[in-house]
Amino acid sequence: MMNDEGVRITESSGSRNYGSIKQSETGNKESQKSSLCEYITDPHYWPYHTIFLLLQCYLYFSFYYCSDNPGGLEDTIIQVMNVDTTQYSLLLFMYSAPNVIICLIGGVIVDRVLGRRLSLILVVAMTTLGQFLMALGAYLGHFWLMLVGRVLIGVGAEMTDVINVALASKRKNVTLRLSLFFTAARLGGSCTLAAPQYLYESLSFITNSHYRLGTTLLAGVGLMIVAAAVTIIIIFMDIREDAILKREKMKVSMIRCRDIKSFSFPFWLSLAMISIYVPAIFTYTTIGEVFYIQKFGLSPVASGVADSLVFSATILIAPLVGFLINAVGYHSSWSILGILTALAAHVTLLVSGQQWFIPYVAGVIYSSSYTITMPSLYSIPCIFIEPTQTATAYGFIHCAYNLAMSLLSVVTGLLVDCAGYFMLELMFSLLLYANLIMSIYLWLRYSSSDLNKLDCKKNDTTENT
Repeated sequence: MMNDEGVRITESSGSRNYGSIKQSETGNKESQKSSLCEYITDPHYWPYHTIFLLLQCYLYFSFYYCSDNPGGLEDTIIQVMNVDTTQYSLLLFMYSAPNVIICLIGGVIVDRVLGRRLSLILVVAMTTLGQFLMALGAYLGHFWLMLVGRVLIGVGAEMTDVINVALASKRKNVTLRLSLFFTAARLGGSCTLAAPQYLYESLSFITNSHYRLGTTLLAGVGLMIVAAAVTIIIIFMDIREDAILKREKMKVSMIRCRDIKSFSFPFWLSLAMISIYVPAIFTYTTIGEVFYIQKFGLSPVASGVADSLVFSATILIAPLVGFLINAVGYHSSWSILGILTALAAHVTLLVSGQQWFIPYVAGVIYSSSYTITMPSLYSIPCIFIEPTQTATAYGFIHCAYNLAMSLLSVVTGLLVDCAGYFMLELMFSLLLYANLIMSIYLWLRYSSSDLNKLDCKKNDTTENT
């Protein structure tokens, strides 16, 4: 009896021990799941920042899909809306012209009045409304309504870039983030050059051409509705990150003129460099196709391919270049290399003969320049400004290069009509040469300062991105 009871006691105690082992295993699994969830949602670790960055990239993709939408529907809009080329060009003019003034005051409003989070919600709503007005104008056959929509889209897209740069500037790996922003923007712009026309032709069962065009434009509205949901997630993630990392809250305050006066000379110098380089490359691509046809005898298709090479490398290798620049530092040295490469592309076009392969060579060289210069040059102003003034500073930058782009577009047209493409290429070469001189001065004057490592000056937090 005693042995039987001992056996039963041992078995029962063994069964209890076995049960406790199962419970322990279950607890370990639950703790592992809990730790994994905390790892993903903790701003101290890289998955949190990767998710945040991908959401910001989607914003760029959707905004630039809407902003470049008319480019993929040019012939369709002209035919359906019964407008000429000059009237169609108003869609592009109404996008960029208001930003010369609005970006000037918009950045100040973001920093001093509304704050970045509320401002981001407003510009997303503004762009969604603008794209809806574009579609509604197509449905009703009112071209003026489409122009109103383009104004809203232009303001929203430009200010979104200002706000997202401001959000990125308080984090580490700023250069890598900006390079991914450029990649997403170019990807959205490339998609909108092909997808809308394909979608329009796929809607052949809609017999009314106005309804068909309006439905095509509603695709952009769908992207912006998703962008609105993404914006809410970004705001909540930003609030959570500031709370956990115990960042100092950026308070809004009254607008003061001395904030603008406090910007240092290297900031204004980098603004001038951006205001030369960005308009030069975008203005060049607008006339590149016709230039290749007239000078090198390429077909329209071949010249279009050569012209599109300028932005092709951005989509493919810009993130890698941004990672490299972010790791190595020396942003001014990289910008010198990129500007020198762009100058080499224009000199090649200036002094070369009429060989058919020259446009492709120049396109590849220019593409390398854009991929190197934009992440390095565009992030330099972050070094010389206070975090509370980032939106104000980049609002000035957007204002400056939109104004420069408008003026350069006019000068380009006059030079082509009056003096020919040789003088045009000479002008681009001289502009980039001046840009190169400024970048070398910046490198010589401030090479021992924070130009070496952007993350050394700011963003000294505990996040491990």
